[in-house]
Amino acid sequence: HAPGYGAPEQQARQAVTPASDIYSLGATLYTLLTGAPPPNALSRESGLEDLKPAREVNPNVEPYLSIVANRAMSLRPDVRYETAVDFARALERPSGHPAPEISDLRRTPDPQRLAPALRPAPPRRRRQIERRTTWALLALLLIVVALGVTVSLVNLNAADDTIGEAEATATIESAVVAALTAIAPTPSPLPRPTELSTPTPQPFTTETGSRMLYVPAGTFRMGDDEGERDERPSRLVQIDAFFIDETEVTVGQYAQCVDAGACREPRVSSENYYGNEAFVDYPVIFVNWYDAQTFCEWRGARLPSEAEWEMAASYNAVENVRYRFPWGDVFDGARLNFCDVNCTHSSRDPNYNDGFRYAAPVGTYPDGRSPIGAYDMAGNVVEWIRDWYGFSFYREGEDTNPFGPPEGEFKVVRGGSWLATADEVETSARGSFDPLVAQANVGFRCAMPPP
Repeated sequence: HAPGYGAPEQQARQAVTPASDIYSLGATLYTLLTGAPPPNALSRESGLEDLKPAREVNPNVEPYLSIVANRAMSLRPDVRYETAVDFARALERPSGHPAPEISDLRRTPDPQRLAPALRPAPPRRRRQIERRTTWALLALLLIVVALGVTVSLVNLNAADDTIGEAEATATIESAVVAALTAIAPTPSPLPRPTELSTPTPQPFTTETGSRMLYVPAGTFRMGDDEGERDERPSRLVQIDAFFIDETEVTVGQYAQCVDAGACREPRVSSENYYGNEAFVDYPVIFVNWYDAQTFCEWRGARLPSEAEWEMAASYNAVENVRYRFPWGDVFDGARLNFCDVNCTHSSRDPNYNDGFRYAAPVGTYPDGRSPIGAYDMAGNVVEWIRDWYGFSFYREGEDTNPFGPPEGEFKVVRGGSWLATADEVETSARGSFDPLVAQANVGFRCAMPPP
């Protein structure tokens, strides 16, 4: 496979299944919609690259097609469409389900988006275009599958012949390019946009209802010289600007991804939590790292890096200081949901009662917000982070946009939970879990670069 079109298990030379072909079909659809190949699957898995939804790359893409491509390219084979027939059916928008409307994102103005919109085709003409595009995509499906068989035969007959492999790859690329050229509409040129000054990005609300806060680029002190060994030494790092969710992802927000067919239900779902309307504003739990990353990608975002998370949790840019806790340097059990008198562990703190034995609705503790205004970055649920865990990361990481090791056994978690003690909710405290772990005290929030 050409870079970007092979499933992660295929590139890692693991067992290949029909789900691997679904990934390649999704990648081909992505190229058709955006005009660009998707990032390498292994780079996505390691966190080195992100998959931007097709609609983020090309705003004219129908939302449902962007979701189809994302689901087909899920890093987890069991999340992808089960068969090619299911994939093909998904290319037709289900009857009775119009394209979802987009809320006002209040993003930084994009000059190209300010240009006059292309005149839409009349309804009948639009249906003809959609039908023709669907059949063209199905034809492309057959081409890719047929070429896949051909390449497999070439590789069997010339396993050690690099020239044969190169010719096979070229055959795929040529055929796919030809097919894409045949069905891709010729875009009308847009008027040259007027040059505009760029204002400071403002918080905005996503289609799922998540509010994202802007974190300006800056230099802050990461780590704690008085903390655990893996938090030392503290050092100055430069971080590019980014957005991060104001709250942890809620049950209601995650359910939208499940309903769209892009996410799986949490590992444990019942009327006592995920399936109960009373808990729609609580943090989603029982999701593993891959579930969390899939949701963020579906939403056009990703999980935050460890450095981004710590900056959003601890750094006061106005005063140029780093806090031990999101609200300051002195612990206050009234500002968070942690292991207080309601906790069943022997380490509980009987001096505080936060009102909840388990998780609390997101945003319950406004006095516990971080300097940028993010809720629950201490306590409630511990949060999945994009990086692989590295014990010596604080000592060996880069000084600009530091990122964890390229591979590992555990993914980083930050922030502590309703089970955590005071020292475990410090902004420099680090933890790690197997990425397949899904627990009652583990959730996440998303981040993304400025649009």
